[in-house]
Amino acid sequence: MPESSSKTIAKNALYLYIRTLITTLVGILTSRIVLQTLGVEDYGLYSVVGGVVGLFGFINGSMCSTTSRFITFDLGRGDIKKTNDTFCTAMLVHISIAVFVLILAETVGLWFLCNKVVVPEGRMHAAHWVYQLSILSALLGITQVPYDACMTAHERFDISAGISMFSTFAKLGVLYLVNLFTYDNLITYAILILLISYGTILFSRFYCVRHYSESSFHWMIDKEQIKPMLSFSGWQMVGCIGLVASQQGRSIVVNMFYGVVANAAVGIGQTVSGAINGLAYNLILAFQPSITKSYAAQRYEEFEQMVIKAGVLSFLMFSVFSIPLFVELDYVLDLWLGIVPQYAAEICGVHLILSNFAMIGIVLGDALHAIGRNRNQNAFSSIINILSVIIMYLFCRNSMGLIPSYMVATSLQIFDIFYKLHLYKCYTDKTVAWAFFVRVIFRMSLMYFFQLFVLLLLKNCLSGGFVGFVIVCVSSSLMSLVMLLFSGYRKTLKAFLLKN
Repeated sequence: MPESSSKTIAKNALYLYIRTLITTLVGILTSRIVLQTLGVEDYGLYSVVGGVVGLFGFINGSMCSTTSRFITFDLGRGDIKKTNDTFCTAMLVHISIAVFVLILAETVGLWFLCNKVVVPEGRMHAAHWVYQLSILSALLGITQVPYDACMTAHERFDISAGISMFSTFAKLGVLYLVNLFTYDNLITYAILILLISYGTILFSRFYCVRHYSESSFHWMIDKEQIKPMLSFSGWQMVGCIGLVASQQGRSIVVNMFYGVVANAAVGIGQTVSGAINGLAYNLILAFQPSITKSYAAQRYEEFEQMVIKAGVLSFLMFSVFSIPLFVELDYVLDLWLGIVPQYAAEICGVHLILSNFAMIGIVLGDALHAIGRNRNQNAFSSIINILSVIIMYLFCRNSMGLIPSYMVATSLQIFDIFYKLHLYKCYTDKTVAWAFFVRVIFRMSLMYFFQLFVLLLLKNCLSGGFVGFVIVCVSSSLMSLVMLLFSGYRKTLKAFLLKN
């Protein structure tokens, strides 16, 4: 990897890491205050109603990664005119998507909210408010995608990190304002969150228009570009349908059989894994533009090495935080929430383990996106994700219990990882895919489970509490360092870290 590229990746990873560390710490505090301010039922209601809108997010999600990939690819080739054509084409597509989502949300989505979602008695009025405000937020987010893709393509993660940190602190301030109003807390909270989203989006658009000429929008469609973009996004949509089905579908199944209290537990589990997931994903996000640009410039050896490094570093970053948290989960949740909803600890544990390995799938997916091959991986991912919802529904319907149902449904993600590895082998060669398997999947899995096993034994020898938590965290960090020094990654990590 060129030194300048390594410096850029390391610098961007640092920006994103600092952002995520701050937003995670503030987010942990915010989640507790939100739970206490809104109450368990309103917290669960906010999660499930927002999830109904999320069912339509697959349409926007499919174009989000498509837009980012094509803009970055054009920049990698050094074609500014082509990049602007791609931006304008993507913007018109996203405007069309926003109109379609609005129609779908106000018809099918509204019917689903009124007839299928279990809402506590007397809270349907608040549910409608949250639903409509969530729709507005989704529409703003849809038309924001081309601007975010442009900023990502230019690798200006420092700006996006600053915007994200402002949004995080603003949401914490919202909780103070909510208590000043005498109106319904849930509705007030949803309104203020929408205003924060609107403000950050306006700033981001202003920055892009001022600094990047290719983000200047005018009404035009690149006929040569629209076909591959729609084809790529079409298959992305297939994958996103499955992803939304697995996330929001499971939430709805939980709501149908166990109610909003269980939804609160699922929401907490997703928050915990999502927070740590964000720390690890920063490295993947920092690698994404360089991976795409290196492939576009036909620097294939550099491309293959960056894919392996992204997999190793992201897995490592996630495990450093997830392993001690998993071992001390009961203590952390009690310290964090005070009142821990039923099922929360078990669901958090499931998310922590599986999300660690999901990092590998994300890296392989990014490599396949850079190559431009996304049909088969999205079709298979969609089948696996939709199947997980069906299995969970059948398990819950037959009274198999929430936790066993959740574990079986989410563990199907492992099949998706190995299928992506198979596709990576088909589009590169056996040697490249085998190197990824050995250096990322096999070695990192051995390290992960060995460390988890040792720390669980250590926990049984400790009295618990804060002292026990500190000992587990320190022991986990030392074990990670020692195993990395003797596992063949020393040169890889040293080359990456010392070039910045």
